[in-house]
Amino acid sequence: MEEDLEAEIQEKEITVGPEILALAEKNKIVMTSNPICSGCGSVLGLKIALQIIDNPVLVVSSGDISLFGRYKSLSVPFVHAGLNAAAVASGLARAGGNVLVYAGDGATNIHLSSVLAAARRNDNILYVCYNNRGYDNIQSTGNVFSNTRNIEAAYAATASVSHIEDYIKKLKKAAAMTGFRFIEVLCPCPAAWGYDASNTMEVARLAVETASWVLYEIIDDKIEITSRPPKIEPVERYVESHSMFNEKEIIKLKEAVNKNLKLLQKK
Repeated sequence: MEEDLEAEIQEKEITVGPEILALAEKNKIVMTSNPICSGCGSVLGLKIALQIIDNPVLVVSSGDISLFGRYKSLSVPFVHAGLNAAAVASGLARAGGNVLVYAGDGATNIHLSSVLAAARRNDNILYVCYNNRGYDNIQSTGNVFSNTRNIEAAYAATASVSHIEDYIKKLKKAAAMTGFRFIEVLCPCPAAWGYDASNTMEVARLAVETASWVLYEIIDDKIEITSRPPKIEPVERYVESHSMFNEKEIIKLKEAVNKNLKLLQKK
């Protein structure tokens, strides 16, 4: 299956949009001298966020991303907040900083009460949850935000590293607002998911195109789909692109896809 996937990638015509070209022309904020694995979707999500958000104070949770502090690979103020990034970010926001949280799905779930409390207070935080589905695989068939739609955020959205322009637009929209903003970005992990590191973008793309991961935003309690796949691919293509799911999780995934298809059908 992986050979077929690579052949399909080579056959695709590659086009680069203006948002991505503008991003590439900016000075790099995440340096190459870091210990993160090749093909890490979480690092890609962070790089894009830091290129878009001006002069942020970055707050991260425990996990691979926290290693950046040890290796001094970032050119922005950096705070490693353990598992509870939301609480630390709330304090920094009161001091007036432009606070960007970049926390994993595990840390976000473990301290979800702190995230929801920051949202209720409308703390001036842009919270980006990178979901690499590494939290004991509990979130393997859904996302953090889908279980917390009652979150009181000025802006909330899902994104994927495969759909960079969509992600960039959402980051810019959130950055132009104040109050608590929440973006959850799908960031596949080649080491945990069991696929070749060169296929991170394709695996993430298949998640979107099989309706396993829907791209939307919520403003004023209204859900708007921001990228509709022109054709819904069979969910088996996403399942076969990596080795993350067992049989029970595949059943749960298909149930989630059925719900997502109903969401995509709404105008």
